[in-house]
Amino acid sequence: MERIRKFDYAPVGKCPACEKVVNHADMERLIIVGNAIAGPKYTGVSYVCPHCKTVLGVSIDQRTQINGIVREVLTVIGMKPKTS
Repeated sequence: MERIRKFDYAPVGKCPACEKVVNHADMERLIIVGNAIAGPKYTGVSYVCPHCKTVLGVSIDQRTQINGIVREVLTVIGMKPKTS
């Protein structure tokens, strides 16, 4: 029996539209409009197929969310947040 090493292969999937193998996805920034429960607007990202640009998924941009929370905490404790 042939021994298979743990990292001999990389998990891949196929795009549901063009059915090409997707080894990576392109990321695009967007604005996610909320509702009465989720809030007004969030910065988000969409993950798109690099071959046909079909949207594979959408998510809130976690880096933007974390930076906002850090700014709020710094303001509350009396430190001036750095502007970039």
